[in-house]
Amino acid sequence: MTKLISTNPAKNYEVLGSVEVSTVAEIKQKVAAAQAAKTSWKELGVAKRISLLWPVYEELIKRKKEIALLITKEIGKPIKQSLDDLEGNISFFKSWLENAEKYLKDEITFEDEKSIHKIVYEPIGVAAAIAPWNYPCDMALWAIIPNLITGNPVVFKHSEDTPLTGKLMEEIISVAKLPKGVFSEIYGDGRVGETLANENIDFIWFTGSSKIGKLLYQTAAQKFIKVILEMGGSNPGIIFSDANL
Repeated sequence: MTKLISTNPAKNYEVLGSVEVSTVAEIKQKVAAAQAAKTSWKELGVAKRISLLWPVYEELIKRKKEIALLITKEIGKPIKQSLDDLEGNISFFKSWLENAEKYLKDEITFEDEKSIHKIVYEPIGVAAAIAPWNYPCDMALWAIIPNLITGNPVVFKHSEDTPLTGKLMEEIISVAKLPKGVFSEIYGDGRVGETLANENIDFIWFTGSSKIGKLLYQTAAQKFIKVILEMGGSNPGIIFSDANL
């Protein structure tokens, strides 16, 4: 079995641990399980889905120092920044849980004695969610939790640079005891993400490079499925000779 090695860039790439790279067969099985779960997960309703996710929020609070320390080790971010980022996104998580039912309820836009015009918010289906390395817990939460709340089962892949944070997030989400197939995680590099995107999915959620985003956009177009992309590049930093270092 191929291993994905995690290292600490702040300590000369000291090995932190490893996870097993997901095989094509494993990816197919997890997507199939998500497809099998999507109808019952949808029919559960927003309020019940939210109630199942509160334990994840509580587990994040309980283990935030552990999570922040792992983020700092795995990507070299200062511990204060890791904690600050995590605190902010735990607050977002709470806001989603507290407000989603209100914002996802049916909305009547017009009504008279002859007709009613109504907006009904429906799940899209199985979401392939792919997150980057730079905010490893935060981006995982943004990729996974809103999808689960709105009724989309998730097959999630984290960056190959942060596999241990991905593994920890999988462990934390497992406290919710979600129905089989509603959430699963796969591990590997871009080839694993490409395999996932080409499976029987209904939606692609991706944050990462413009290059990969364009490829995923093409894949989504061929499948005629919805895609949400947040793409960026590298921002240069210039240090002048008079800087007080």
